[in-house]
Amino acid sequence: MEKMVSRHLAGCEACRLEVRRLSAALDTAAPPIPADDVGELLSSLREWESGGSQPKRNCEALKRRVAGAVEPYLGKAAAHALLQPVHEDGRNLLSNVAPVLTMFLGRRAAGNLVSCVVDAAIVRF
Repeated sequence: MEKMVSRHLAGCEACRLEVRRLSAALDTAAPPIPADDVGELLSSLREWESGGSQPKRNCEALKRRVAGAVEPYLGKAAAHALLQPVHEDGRNLLSNVAPVLTMFLGRRAAGNLVSCVVDAAIVRF
C-alpha cells in the first residue's frame, strides 16, 4: 500500500501539495492541554449548561459579548452575521463560531481564541 501511495504522489502534484500541507499542520500542532485545565473548563461549562448562571444567559447579551471578542478578527458585520443564526438558548454558539475562526485564523489560533471567548464571554460572566 505504501508503494502505491508513493507512486501516486510521484505523479500527482495536487496530492503532493496536500501531503505537504497536512504534514505542516501536524508539525505545528498545539501541545496537549493539561488535564486539570480541561477538567475545570468542562466543569464550568456543565454548571453553565445546567442553568447555574441562568439569569446571566440572556442570548442577546451573550451574542454581544462574543461579538465583542471576535470582531477584531472578523470585523463587525461578519461577527454579526456569524452570530445571527445562534439559537435563543445559545446552544449552537460554538458550532457557528469555531469553524469560521479556524478558516480565518488557522486551527491553533482559533482554538486559543475560542478558549478565551468561552472563558471571558460565557464561563466567567
